[in-house]
Amino acid sequence: MQQAILLKSWYFNIGDGFVKLGAEHILKSVFGADRVMVSAELGATKFNMIGEGAANADFTSLVDLVATKPWTMVLAGCVLHENLHRIVSKLEHLPVKPRVVFLGAGGHHYNDKVVSSVRESLKRLDPHLLVARDHDTLDCYGDLFNHAHKGLDCAYWVSDAVQGMADRSDYTIRTFNRTRDKGHSEGRVIRCEHSPFRLAIEPRHRAIARNLWRIFRPHDPLVDHNSFISDDIAEYLRLYSAAKEVHTDMVHATVACLSYGTPVKMYLRSGREGVLTSVYGERMFEGVFRPDMAELAALKAAEVAKIRNILC
Repeated sequence: MQQAILLKSWYFNIGDGFVKLGAEHILKSVFGADRVMVSAELGATKFNMIGEGAANADFTSLVDLVATKPWTMVLAGCVLHENLHRIVSKLEHLPVKPRVVFLGAGGHHYNDKVVSSVRESLKRLDPHLLVARDHDTLDCYGDLFNHAHKGLDCAYWVSDAVQGMADRSDYTIRTFNRTRDKGHSEGRVIRCEHSPFRLAIEPRHRAIARNLWRIFRPHDPLVDHNSFISDDIAEYLRLYSAAKEVHTDMVHATVACLSYGTPVKMYLRSGREGVLTSVYGERMFEGVFRPDMAELAALKAAEVAKIRNILC
């Protein structure tokens, strides 16, 4: 059986970690744990944050050591953006052409410029499988793959990758990294910071703008003593798993809650909302929502079986 290598990025954003943990679990379910490796392929998704410093196609990675054998190379999550050509430049020059899979894949935007750029990159790869995390992704790129279907975002599998806390606890999580939290919850409140390392790596002008926004945003304290920050992805997941309720404007915080069955209210409509609405429809934006866990388990099992049937 062929082996798989997951090309992941560094966890500058905690939601990226959720996606990659879920993707790794899916691949181990499909190929077997001993046939899956992970490569910290910095070029996969993060060049838009770090600039051109490592954009040379010959940057060294684990991929170079396995390139002489036929591997399945997997990119997961929000990788269908204009900088995809940088990782394509790496993969298309490998001595043995890999079978390329996009797992739970999507993009930030689907305007004509982005779609045209991504399509050109995909044509260079001749990719094998697209499991699209929303309908827009499938509509824009599905015709370029040997196999393509609308599946689930990989973060729906985090509860399979990391065991949650056994019981609900008496705290609410309110996490708003993209808009201002205008609400209030009684009792103990925890705020999970999803971008704890971003200021150390992103371009200077963006770091300055982000700090100024944090200083001058109205009605928010300069120091939030309820904030939770960690370098361990599993800690975030366990907090979400045990909260009595979560309020957020972030897609992957919401998906993590859904995976554990935690009641969650999502506040922000965006180009990535299809990750949620393609599974649960408009119910996601109508108030606090708790999924049917048996229904979600069935969807996930069917998805893994479908991927295994195509790849194995």
